Amino acid sequence: MSTDWQLKVVDGDGQQLRGAAVLVSPNHAITCAHVVYNAVLARGGSDPGPGSSVYVRRPGLTEPVLTGTVVEDGWWWKDHAPWDLAVLRLEPAPGVAPAALTPVGSFRRRGEWLSIVGFPGVEHGQWVTARLRRFGGSRSEYCQFDVAPDNALHLQRGFSGAGVIEDHSGEVLGIVCEASADGRIGWMIPTEEIQEAWEPLAEVPGPVPEPLPDPAAQADQIRELALAVAELDTVALPETRQLFHQALEVRLRRRIRLDQSAHVYAEHLVSIAHRNFGVLRRVLEQLDQREEGTAAMREVWATARPLLGEDA
Repeated sequence: MSTDWQLKVVDGDGQQLRGAAVLVSPNHAITCAHVVYNAVLARGGSDPGPGSSVYVRRPGLTEPVLTGTVVEDGWWWKDHAPWDLAVLRLEPAPGVAPAALTPVGSFRRRGEWLSIVGFPGVEHGQWVTARLRRFGGSRSEYCQFDVAPDNALHLQRGFSGAGVIEDHSGEVLGIVCEASADGRIGWMIPTEEIQEAWEPLAEVPGPVPEPLPDPAAQADQIRELALAVAELDTVALPETRQLFHQALEVRLRRRIRLDQSAHVYAEHLVSIAHRNFGVLRRVLEQLDQREEGTAAMREVWATARPLLGEDA
């Protein structure tokens, strides 16, 4: 499951974080109006709204820094629904596939597993696991989600505007707009509210479905990646592996035994993350945070490209 559509809103130097944004067409992204408001004021501007601009880039890439300009009919700030939304036209286009969107109201029950990646001072982002709860919050149109109790991370500055992903499908249900003081409860602007507010979004075609992978080829790719992952100090050394394992999502921890050889642990980790839950990229990002750009980690990223849907 690719999340290349997840972008960062930054200052002009491309470094200082202001929030997140979700690519919804080849050259349009959505974020919270308060993210734009704060970014414009931080660099001395005084008139956030249509025509104002912020800087956007993809996580992990320092260049290019894109310019995101609020479109004329794409600004909702406090006075009418959906209350905290901005639509940005990106120049140049980032050249990646937009997110697949689905309405919250299409789910039959509460309790669906969700994932959110934010950027609280971390280049590749940090993942939070949560459960879908109910409509409502400070605005009746918003939708509440609760961070999983055993999740070590919580919502904080850097998550505003981030896409809320339904784990089974990988589709985006909305964008984070508010959080409780302790970061354990969050609220999103649901996709259906965004599509109703900005009509052109309802006409944007969704991403073309990817062809199903060849099972034999995928098994070989998983084994090759597992060999590379097993070479990382984070996995090879028992004490660092234990710390990494404790930070994994609970659904992964429950299915992967810690008391195995580094290679067996790595193969189970890669296979379950990719085949069962489609979260391989975020697991690799967690490894990268601990490896801090080692040569072995660069080899892992290179080996993972076919599984991540990237050109080898």
